[in-house]
Amino acid sequence: AVQACQLYYLSNFNSRKDNPITLGAYTPPWAVGILANPILLGTTTSYTLGLVNSGLSTHDEGYVVQDLHFVGTGISSPLPAIEMSNDVKYVTLQRIEIEQYRGGIQCDGGTGHALAQGSDGLSEHMVIRDSNIHHNRGIGVLVSCNDTLIENSRFDSNGVGVFDHHIYVDDAAINNVALTTTQVVIRGNTLTNNAPYTSASAPTPTPGGCGATAIIVHGLKDGITIEDNVLSEPTVPRSGSCWGISVDSGGYGGIYAQEGFRN
Repeated sequence: AVQACQLYYLSNFNSRKDNPITLGAYTPPWAVGILANPILLGTTTSYTLGLVNSGLSTHDEGYVVQDLHFVGTGISSPLPAIEMSNDVKYVTLQRIEIEQYRGGIQCDGGTGHALAQGSDGLSEHMVIRDSNIHHNRGIGVLVSCNDTLIENSRFDSNGVGVFDHHIYVDDAAINNVALTTTQVVIRGNTLTNNAPYTSASAPTPTPGGCGATAIIVHGLKDGITIEDNVLSEPTVPRSGSCWGISVDSGGYGGIYAQEGFRN
C-alpha cells in the first residue's frame, strides 16, 4: 500500500543554524544508476511538512530540506505542502518540486500563540531556491517572514482567480499586532501561466486563464528587492486582472489597515 507523508509538527530544539538537520534524498546501497528524487505524498488533512511546534511559540532553528518531490492530492488538497511558523528560523528549501497541492510554501512571519520564554514569535531567515513549484490550485509561495530569499526557481500554473499569485509577500502579526516585513529578495525566477485554474476543483489548467498578478507585495514592508525575474504568459490572457509585478495597497482592514513601502 502507498502511505501518505504527514510530518505535521516537526521541531527539534537542539538543531542550530550552523549544524542543521537535513531532510533529503540519499543514495541507498542497493541503488543502480541515478534514481528519481523521493516522492512525499500529501494527505487531505494536513501539511506534508510543517516546520512548526504545537502549543506555545517556541524557538527552534536550522533545517535544510532538499532533493524531494512533494505530490499532493490534487483537487482534494486543503493546504500548502510546506508550512513554517511559530518561531522557526534559518530554513533552507532547495532543489525541491511541489505539485498538486492547494498551495506550495507558506511562511508565516508571526504567530497567534503565546510566547514561551526565549521566543520572539518571529519566523525568519529563509531560503527557497532552485525549486519547481507548479500545478497547485493556490499560491505558489506565500511569505511574510523577514530575511527571505526566493531565487532561481520556476513557478508554473499555480492559482485560481484574482487572489492567487505565484509569489505573494503578505502581512505578519504577533498576537494581533501587525508587523513590518523586512528584507525579502525575489531574484532570478521564472514565472509563467499564473492562476490558470477556473476553480479549485478544476482537473486541469485553462491556457490563457490568468486572472492574477504573478508577484505581488502588500502591507507594511521595508527592504524588498525584485530583480532579474522572467515573467511570461504563453497564451494571451483573457482577463484584465493578469499583471506581472505589483507593489501596492491591498486595501486591508483591521490591524492590517496601515500599509506602506520603504527601500
